[in-house]
Amino acid sequence: MKPGGFIQTLFDFIEGVLPAQGPAGGPLPEIAIKKRVRRKLIAPHELYANQLLSDLCQAFPMGYRPELIWKGLRVTAGMAYYQLGRIALSHRVLRDENQVRRTLIHEYAHLLAVHRDEVKGKGHGEAWKQAMRDLGEPPEVRHQYEVERNRPKQTLLYKCNKCGSLIPKSRKFPKGRRYLHVRCGGAIVLHRKVLNSSGK
Repeated sequence: MKPGGFIQTLFDFIEGVLPAQGPAGGPLPEIAIKKRVRRKLIAPHELYANQLLSDLCQAFPMGYRPELIWKGLRVTAGMAYYQLGRIALSHRVLRDENQVRRTLIHEYAHLLAVHRDEVKGKGHGEAWKQAMRDLGEPPEVRHQYEVERNRPKQTLLYKCNKCGSLIPKSRKFPKGRRYLHVRCGGAIVLHRKVLNSSGK
């Protein structure tokens, strides 16, 4: 299954399942619909991933269907567990269908390589690279997705009491010390915290 309008199709379907009005009689906010998708049905990316996994199993059978689980991995997009016959995907890292597709194929290629070459198929060696090529993807070892670890949750703005300059920092200065502005010698104090869009 190619990424595209799958999620929109799902939300079109949901409109017929969920109430069209909110508690006050107005339209149900889009965010409320998305939350109900997560709680009552299943996340769109999970539906897409399950369908893609079924397609992979049919086109490149291994004698079993790997178990697909979702984890809160912050940096790793996915993992393949050879002995368990399991694939884990990160709901934190993967943000669109294309990322889900590339990562799931990457991890499926690990299991396929081990199925074909047993112990020799582990890792990112030639067996895995050939499996990736068979699955129609370039054998790229690492993803380039933006991850939460690389995004500070907040920015702390310090201010110089003498010249008024603002100094952004991602971490607090240690307590019990006095900090001076290198340019004018004024005392630096915490001005305010700014929560970044990735902060929770």
